[in-house]
Amino acid sequence: MTPRLVDGAALHLAGIRRRHAPGKMPAESRRQWMDLVALGNLPGQVSQIAYGLHLEAPDAATVDYFTAVEVAGFDGLPDTVERMILPAQRYAMFAHDGHVNDARTLRARIAAEHGGKFGTPDFERFHESFDPISATGRIELWFPLAP
Repeated sequence: MTPRLVDGAALHLAGIRRRHAPGKMPAESRRQWMDLVALGNLPGQVSQIAYGLHLEAPDAATVDYFTAVEVAGFDGLPDTVERMILPAQRYAMFAHDGHVNDARTLRARIAAEHGGKFGTPDFERFHESFDPISATGRIELWFPLAP
């Protein structure tokens, strides 16, 4: 499987960050996504494209996951919303059209085949056409290239 190399622009992201036990991640992340949708459009939101970032947790027994949307800036955001600036960098991007569970399987396969070649954080980019009810549609898996 060969990725497309993409120069990603810097992103201002706003959303919800939570820590999960790896075995509970699928069920808990679904609730996290529902909570993000419940926030409605955030001030300065750029589009309906959503991001799911896999962040480094302080220990190997947990996973930090950040569900977010791109915003033009952080002014006017509610205090309860997490903020992050993702710097511009080069990525290996793998496209997936289908169910989100299959994208998780693809992510695990990419990690097994390409382990150690990528930096952090990696993320999913859910296109505006993604249907959260059926959990299907266009998902891109972005992995930062290690310097």
